[in-house]
Amino acid sequence: MTGPSLRIPPAWADGLLAAALLVICEAEVIATADARDATSLAALVATAALTVPIAWRRRAPLVVVCCVMAAVVSLAAVVPWFNSLTSPMFVLFVPPYSVAAHERRRPALAGLAICLAAAVVVNLLHPDGLSSVLFSTGMVGASWAVGRALRSRRRLADELHRTARRLAAGENGREQLAVADERTRIARELNAVVARSISQMVVQSDAARRLLAIDRARADAAMAYSPRSPGLARSRR
Repeated sequence: MTGPSLRIPPAWADGLLAAALLVICEAEVIATADARDATSLAALVATAALTVPIAWRRRAPLVVVCCVMAAVVSLAAVVPWFNSLTSPMFVLFVPPYSVAAHERRRPALAGLAICLAAAVVVNLLHPDGLSSVLFSTGMVGASWAVGRALRSRRRLADELHRTARRLAAGENGREQLAVADERTRIARELNAVVARSISQMVVQSDAARRLLAIDRARADAAMAYSPRSPGLARSRR
């Protein structure tokens, strides 16, 4: 017998993810900006704006996409040593996945367009060759595609679950109808048995009443005789 499984609520999981990304990104910014005090404060603020909205990635995916992409463009515009940072680039793959997995088609496509535009702008601000552009846009597109595929799979699983519940309800209804039919049949047979027994009792009583004045012994025998009906015999067997 296994105990209850520990499951973290989605809101808490997103909050923990945002907190972990905030700590990692801020730690890298602090470590990288030792000798660059002029831009370190702006980099810290932009990094916080980049990671904190992840806590609402399921509840408002498109808004999170706009906030995160605006923050990463601001970080790239303010910090000249942006290319030396690694962790903020990995944060960029979370919003496209979230908007694809938790939004309808049109908002999801709008989120994808915003993410791709932000990736292109960042590469224009800090050009690092065509391979960097292809990598960033390709990873954004791949993250979005994975989120969309998981959304379709989740919707299919929900539909199958609803169908299974409907089938189970229908099967239960059929079983109840079968039980009701069986009870009706048994009640009908019992009524027939009782009716035949009463009619035989009436006939025997009438015959005994007529014989009473003629032959008292035969009248007593008629009253004592109690034949079993076929239905009653079957029910007793």
